[in-house]
Amino acid sequence: MTGEDPSVMADAQWSGVRAAIDATLPGRSTVHANANPKPSRSDGPPAEQVRLALRIVLHLARLGRPEEGDVAGPETTQQGIAASLRATQGAVSKVLSQLGAVDVVRHATHHVRGEDRRMRVYFVTAQGRELVQRYRARFGDVPPP
Repeated sequence: MTGEDPSVMADAQWSGVRAAIDATLPGRSTVHANANPKPSRSDGPPAEQVRLALRIVLHLARLGRPEEGDVAGPETTQQGIAASLRATQGAVSKVLSQLGAVDVVRHATHHVRGEDRRMRVYFVTAQGRELVQRYRARFGDVPPP
C-alpha cells in the first residue's frame, strides 16, 4: 500500500480520459517516444472504459441537450444510457462522473418522459461536441468497437 488517497489516484487515472479519446482522433499520436510497453495504474483508464466513454459521448451528442422546461427522453438518464448502450449502470455511472470531471459531459435536473419525478439527465458540453466532430471526421458514423 502506497498510502495514497484512492480518490486522488482515481482522479489522476481519469484526468487523461479526454486525452485518451483525443488519441483516437485525427492528428493525434497514440504512441509516445518514451512509452512504457508495460501498463501501470497511472497509465490511465482501461481501454474498455475509454471505449464506453466515447460511446456515451456519441450517444449523448446524438440526443442533444434538453432546454429548460422540456421533458427529457429517458435515454438521457443514467439508467437510459446504460440500457441504450447495453452496459451496466455501475460502469456508466463511473464513466459519467469522470467525463464530468474533465468537462466533456454535464448534467441537469429535468422532468423525464414516463417518470413522475425530476431526474438527472446528461448532455455533452462544447468540448464533448468538439470530440464528436473530430471522431466523426475520422470515422464517420461508425461506432467505437
